[in-house]
Amino acid sequence: MKMTNLVAKRILSIACAAVLLAGTPLASLSADAASTIKRVGNQKKSVITGQEFELKVSKSKGVRDNDLKWTIANTSIVAYDDNDRYDDDMDFKAKKAGTTKITCKNTKNGNTVTFQITVKSTSKKNTISSSGAKTRSIKVGQELELKVKKLNGAKERNLKWTVSDTSIVAFADKDRYGDDMDFRAKKAGTTKITCKDTSTGDTVTYTVTVKKPSSKDTISRVGNQSRTYRVNREFDLEVNTYNGAKERNLKWSISNTSVVAFDDDDRYGDDMEFRAKKAGTATITCKDVSNGDTVTYKITVK
Repeated sequence: MKMTNLVAKRILSIACAAVLLAGTPLASLSADAASTIKRVGNQKKSVITGQEFELKVSKSKGVRDNDLKWTIANTSIVAYDDNDRYDDDMDFKAKKAGTTKITCKNTKNGNTVTFQITVKSTSKKNTISSSGAKTRSIKVGQELELKVKKLNGAKERNLKWTVSDTSIVAFADKDRYGDDMDFRAKKAGTTKITCKDTSTGDTVTYTVTVKKPSSKDTISRVGNQSRTYRVNREFDLEVNTYNGAKERNLKWSISNTSVVAFDDDDRYGDDMEFRAKKAGTATITCKDVSNGDTVTYKITVK
């Protein structure tokens, strides 16, 4: 009987130990598996000063984006690209040469992933340069196209444009990337427009001054003065009107009708349609016959 009780006690003791040793860790492992984050890509990454880059982690189903907090060990070397700090991916900008660590932490369980970022000095090879004058002057209401020249393998998808004061000059559409960009003058003032190669940090900046039309001005150009079109291409030209200008007084003319022709019989208005006939150059003029104010466009047909 004593032996039976002794065996029973030993069995009970072993069972309790099994529960203590095995039961709790299994539950813990199960919870951890549901809250796992893992690094996407290499732990070590090299960038150059001025470069924008993104880091990512993969997460299990139980992890929410707003549980994942990113921190930078040395913000003098790498900075956040915006005010966001929580997500499964994050954008950063390299500020100066050096090495720092960037960590993504699951705030619910302390699980972390760390990246080591090395920032190197910008290559001396320029990837973009200005096209045309870096100082431009236009009038309120006019459109403006700016361009950059691509060098050393620069890619259009990396060329991002920004305007320092969008109350003076605005983008003409939603596009922000490319080697050329269209803008529209909104009000008088001066602002800077910058094209940046986000892969290298190389920048080109234009200074644009917008002026009010004078009391004598009745028309101004819309868009670029110089245009290029293919043979047989139809195109439209416009002018802005001011100070009571009337469409019936706005007369269009072509210097060389063998190169460019009117698309119909109309000759008056604030816009006009044309057709490219053969290779060559021509000047198209819109004149306010009531006061002599003129706007010219230089057309090249290829």
